[in-house]
Amino acid sequence: MDLKRYPMLPVALAVALGVILALLFDFSASSWFFVTAILLLLTAVLLIMRRAGLASALALLLLFVAVSALRANQSLGREVRWMAKSISLQSDSVVAYGTVQYPLADSRFHDRVLLSQAVLTSDAMTLMTQSLRLWLVADSVSLSAARSGDIIVASGVFHPASESATVSSSALVFSLVNREIGSMFAEPGSVLIQEQAASFMRRSIDRAREWITLVFDRRLSPDGTALCKALVLGDRGDFSEGFSIALRLTGLSHIFALSGMNVGLLISLLWLLLGLLFVPGSLRLWILIAIAALYMEIGRETPSLVRASLMCGFFLAGKLMHRRAEILNYVAAAACVELLWRPMDLLDAGFQLSYLAVLGILGCYRFFHLKLVSFLGSDKVGFRRTVTDILAGTLSAQFGTMPVLGFLFNRIPLLGALGNIIAIPGFAILLFWSVLLLLAEAIHPTLSMWIASAINMIATVLGWSVKSLSSIPFAAIDVADYSSLFAVGLYASIGLLMLGLYMSRVWLSVAALLITSNLVVWNSALRKVEPLAEVSFIDVGNGDAILISSCDHHMLIDTGPAFRGWSSARRISRFLDERRVNKLDALILTHPENDHIGGATELLQRVPIDRIFTNGDTSDSRTYLEFTLAAAACERSPVSLHSGDILKLSEHTTLWVLAPDSLIM
Repeated sequence: MDLKRYPMLPVALAVALGVILALLFDFSASSWFFVTAILLLLTAVLLIMRRAGLASALALLLLFVAVSALRANQSLGREVRWMAKSISLQSDSVVAYGTVQYPLADSRFHDRVLLSQAVLTSDAMTLMTQSLRLWLVADSVSLSAARSGDIIVASGVFHPASESATVSSSALVFSLVNREIGSMFAEPGSVLIQEQAASFMRRSIDRAREWITLVFDRRLSPDGTALCKALVLGDRGDFSEGFSIALRLTGLSHIFALSGMNVGLLISLLWLLLGLLFVPGSLRLWILIAIAALYMEIGRETPSLVRASLMCGFFLAGKLMHRRAEILNYVAAAACVELLWRPMDLLDAGFQLSYLAVLGILGCYRFFHLKLVSFLGSDKVGFRRTVTDILAGTLSAQFGTMPVLGFLFNRIPLLGALGNIIAIPGFAILLFWSVLLLLAEAIHPTLSMWIASAINMIATVLGWSVKSLSSIPFAAIDVADYSSLFAVGLYASIGLLMLGLYMSRVWLSVAALLITSNLVVWNSALRKVEPLAEVSFIDVGNGDAILISSCDHHMLIDTGPAFRGWSSARRISRFLDERRVNKLDALILTHPENDHIGGATELLQRVPIDRIFTNGDTSDSRTYLEFTLAAAACERSPVSLHSGDILKLSEHTTLWVLAPDSLIM
């Protein structure tokens, strides 16, 4: 590979290496001095050997390693997180104030806002969160008036992110990627909001999101609203549990990850619109660069959208400078900028899958396209050409992402290529009509009524198509856990296989197959034998939550407490997500007190549960009343258990009920 054509590739690798080093090691000032001394020594040796060019390149790369490691250390905030944990242990009541970064309308839940530049104060100490961010949880009425830039002061109980991070590794990754220091559960009536004049750009972005959401809610059906919000804003909150599962089974979740399709379609439409308005070409490029940056902010900077927007910006800037388009260079430049700006994105699954999909397309598209053309026949314009392009792109992207998909989710979709033939054109059309709806609403509301009818019809057909594909047998296959080294080995064998096919070297293809065979065999041989039953005790604070798993069947005993707007169901659902538990066969509640049933109400809304068992006791508490209403809404009638009852969880696991009405207490 000619690095002169791709100068950003080694720089991006150096930046990624710096982030990895910061994750593995906590560098102190003395450590950096020692590392710098070694780097200067190596550079001096190369200069003495009269390799000035190599020395300069090495020094530049090492500089990027150091800078990215420092940025990653800053994002991690190890010392600040440790002090935050100390505050939670020393004080029951904490006062917090900070600046609203994302208002209530942009939260995943309807009872919290995200604060930046927050300060936590207790009787023992005061802590500035620096670059880390704080969730403020309160009732929606108290937070409804908050807007970006406003200052909020509240008192209550602080829970550091380290508590939720102990529940699962996914919770740890989530808190690191989002730079969360923890959550503040405000006491009733303690929230004070001081309005501040935020930047014009930030307020405009918030108003744009609110207006887009309002248009979709007002004009579209529930299905149309859910799909359009996901395609335009990346907001999947209105998806039903069944539709989300169907997306995962068919491998079509990537459609709703704001990425290249969204940015490409938006930029193409605006390019044509500006052309119809006779805007000069260079001015059009500047306008589109600004719009790409604006859309990245509207999408709340999701990693895949950051990648697509940065690549689009670099491409348009290259056009302005009349530079030859080198896609791999744009990918590397986007990765370099993103990791220097947001180092913890490296841990995000969206970041990893987005870049691997692009690299897979760059490496394998030509090969698959040639093979499909020879199989389906050539067609310059028409249905066969469209099918060929989509299949080649899908297969290439799957080659790039399959090892990581199996590693992260223990599931590989088999219908991705078939589903994309329907989904990519269909959802691209829906996205196009969504943009038209917003333009029509902005021009005159009556114009949007006809477009809304078309969108509702398209959304119904696409939703039915996705659910139909997910019902096909073997839509996806489950794979056993494997290590990151196994995933790296798979990528090496895929690279060898593609190289052998390109160069027509049979021995390289055979070597790739042998490597893959060895990886599969040795991974199976060294994998630990799973127990017939596994019992997990979930940390929910003051209460119980016990998960019993056996042969892909799962039973939960108790759900922990709920108080002040917080529910242990959130910890439990994260724990279940980490273990790929999509539903519970049974929920057993030992007695109707808050520390045992408090989280049941929210858990019933989050996780499908087949059966509910209790000990037969009732209560007049509000917690118990909310639980009974939630169970009735799910059409699940609790069944009372007694001593001597037998519950069969799986073929190998049986549970005997010892109480109530038992001599054993």
